[in-house]
Amino acid sequence: AVMPDWDPEDEVPEYGRAVSWSDGDIAMMQEMVSMAEELLGKKIWVAKHGGKCSGRDQFADLMRCFVIIKEEVNRISAEGLGNVGFYGTVESMFKGWRDEKKIAFEHEKERAIRDGIKIAPQVTYKACERKIVQKGWKEGGYDFE
Repeated sequence: AVMPDWDPEDEVPEYGRAVSWSDGDIAMMQEMVSMAEELLGKKIWVAKHGGKCSGRDQFADLMRCFVIIKEEVNRISAEGLGNVGFYGTVESMFKGWRDEKKIAFEHEKERAIRDGIKIAPQVTYKACERKIVQKGWKEGGYDFE
């Protein structure tokens, strides 16, 4: 946990301050303005950036995480992962949903969804390495020192 010693009934400690960024959608801005006092009381700063900012302004866009995820999804196969542990749980869940008629996908589409879920941990682990994430933030001007 990020703040293991904090009770939600207590005031948020200074080290728990957060910033919530928004792109400035009108409905979102109206909601944030209506909640401003409550958010500030929880030490959440609300910040807005232009909806059409360039990539150099958006730290997340400067990270290669999303590019790497797309590359890895096309490269990694769930074939051979088997049906034990997490992989077995995914298979069991889909079988249960099919049996209960909660889902009805064409075979190939369902397999693609199951495989995507199975490889997601491996793909995100590789794509979201600390150095990859920090590189985007550094390029955007954030100083980790």
